[in-house]
Parts: sequence; C-alpha cells; structure tokens
Amino acid sequence: MNLRPWPPVAGKAPDPKAIISTPLVRAQDWEQRLHAFIESRRSAPFAWGTHDCCIFAADWVLALTGKDIAADFRGKYHDEASCIALLKGMGYADAGAMMLDQLEAKWKLPVVPPTFAHRGDLIQVQQPSGPALCVVGLNGKHAHGVSGSGLVRLRTYWDATRAWRIPYLGGIHG
Repeated sequence: MNLRPWPPVAGKAPDPKAIISTPLVRAQDWEQRLHAFIESRRSAPFAWGTHDCCIFAADWVLALTGKDIAADFRGKYHDEASCIALLKGMGYADAGAMMLDQLEAKWKLPVVPPTFAHRGDLIQVQQPSGPALCVVGLNGKHAHGVSGSGLVRLRTYWDATRAWRIPYLGGIHG
C-alpha cells in the first residue's frame, strides 16, 4: 500500500501511519449509507442521549463502519444534567474534550484540516452552547448536525474548527 502523508494540521507534521492505526474503515457502499442515514434523521427531534450531536455522529460511524464509538457513553445520560455528570465522572471537563479523546486517542481517527474534510467525514463546529459534531454531506460543501430544533445543515469549510477523516477501504482517497 502506497500511502501519502496527510496535509499538516496546525503546523504539525502529519503521521503517515495514522491512516492504518484506526480500526475504523468505511464500508464500500458508504455513499448510499450516508444518503440513507441523513434522510432517516432529517425529521428527528433533538433528544439528549438518543439524538444529540455526539450520538448523531457516533450513529453515522456505526452505520458506516460497524464500530460503536459511543459505547462508553451510549444510554448513560438522558438530559443535560446527566450528560454533564457523566462527562465529569469520565474525567472530562466538557463534551469537546471527550470528543477529542474518543476520536483521536481511543479510535485514532486522522485529523485533517477542515478544508480537506471529505464527504462522510466528521467535523467539529463551535456553537453558542459549545462544540458540536457534524457529518459532511454528500455534496461536500455542507455538513449535517443536530441542534435544539433537529437536524441542521452548515457550511463545511466556514463553520468547521476541526475535522476527522474516516479512512476508505484500500487507503487514502476521496
């Protein structure tokens, strides 16, 4: 396998082995899965622990890879107070810290600059309530995320503060 290194993130040299260190790999029919996933969530209302930004992103990764990146916290909170208590009990200051640890340290997803996020990748956006996870949509220009009013569409490159690549079967491409 001939791997090319990732573009630098925040002036840091990329790790060319990052792509092969994650157990998460896209299914071959990922485009169809992405369309079906977004459509299935289009009218779902926000609900702590079942349809919030973390569970939304984790459900997408589960549909895409068969791996549950939310296994450590899925089903363990049902409102904002229980979410905060769970985060504190897990040793995290906030949801943003937990997302970084889970995606990068535990699941070893490669970090890419937001402008290099591909369709189906995860991005982080800063909302008034704090950081939120979103999924880059099929057009590559917009991402889908969950807000208090349900599913929303954001401009991928303008709104993202961080992005994670979900590797393709067979290597880096997109």
